[in-house]
Amino acid sequence: MTSRLLLLVTMALVPASLGLAKPPKEAPPPPAQTEPPKAETPPAEPPGGLTLTPKDRATALAKEGAEFARNAQYAEAASKFQQSVLVFPMTDVFYNLAYTHEQLGDWKGCVDNYTAYLAGFRGEHDRADPPEIAAVNRSIEKCRETAQPPISITSSPEGAQVALASRDRVVGTTPFEMKLDPGSYTIFVLKDGFTPVETKVVVQPKQPGKFHFDLRPVVNSGKVRIKANIRDAMIFIDGKNYGITPFEDTPELEVGRHQVVVKRDDYTSVNRTFEITKGQTTELDVDMFLTNPPPSWRSYLGWTSISLGALAIGGGAVAFVFAEDEFNDTDDFEQLELFQNLGYYLGGSLFAVGLGLVIWEAAIDRVNDDDLIQAGIVPAPSIMPIVGIAPTDDGFFMSGGVRF
Repeated sequence: MTSRLLLLVTMALVPASLGLAKPPKEAPPPPAQTEPPKAETPPAEPPGGLTLTPKDRATALAKEGAEFARNAQYAEAASKFQQSVLVFPMTDVFYNLAYTHEQLGDWKGCVDNYTAYLAGFRGEHDRADPPEIAAVNRSIEKCRETAQPPISITSSPEGAQVALASRDRVVGTTPFEMKLDPGSYTIFVLKDGFTPVETKVVVQPKQPGKFHFDLRPVVNSGKVRIKANIRDAMIFIDGKNYGITPFEDTPELEVGRHQVVVKRDDYTSVNRTFEITKGQTTELDVDMFLTNPPPSWRSYLGWTSISLGALAIGGGAVAFVFAEDEFNDTDDFEQLELFQNLGYYLGGSLFAVGLGLVIWEAAIDRVNDDDLIQAGIVPAPSIMPIVGIAPTDDGFFMSGGVRF
């Protein structure tokens, strides 16, 4: 009983290794050289309670695959061969599996399993190639050619290096064409003086791909933000007109020193230099004022006060001259002395207040209200006229001044 079982197992092994291995590439595999056992598969549990080994089960599955392949049922054959190599990998079965994938047009299964067959054969035969090595290589190349679409990579400007998977795996320079197995790839496009590009692309089977990259120059740059207190002033940076105020943009400029000019008719112009720092935004506040502002109440009141003060001082001086001709104990002398003091004190105070108003008018920076940008309003200087009056033993004392 035992010897019969071994015979059956031995016979079952023959078709798997001889029936389909090394089939012609243009026709279905030839029939088995040895007639297989009549049973389609060996029994799961052979007589005598023996259990099939993994190799026995793999051989049975390979035999079934060979039968399907002889009938050009390649999908079913591939399924059986795949199960066989999963149970117990045998070199010839990898060949048969590759052949069925080739017939099905499955480029990846074709290449992978032919490659596995060659590796297995060389491992079993001291690195020697199988007799059909030329045919296997042609099949691998055919499967690759069928699946690999042409891929073109271009860039602007041209002459950029193209790398796959990592920056150091350079495969060419743009414009560049190659063939890739379908799948997902990371492409690097590198050129001195330009920002590197890293992107993922998906290559589809039998679908040509075109990929173009616009490279941006590498610039050590920063930005500038210009805030002005009046509207409609023109902004020039390094001689180039960038717009008018209010200016919301933040132009990007190279690192280093730059010049900005902001000007508008009837207003003071601003001309200054500034520094741009890499990756930072430089803030510039620009304040402009009227070059010839119209007179205001300060001017009118100031000059009027100066004039009245001068007259009062002059009157005090006249009273002093007349008082010199009178005796000290006369009523005329006392009256003239009063006029003298009043002229001096009141005139001096008026003159001081007037002078302060005129100075205030000259010192203050002014802007037409209609031209103001609210965020850029500059507060006027704190200048206030001061007038003081204090009693004395023989009259009163007046003083004037301006507080800044």
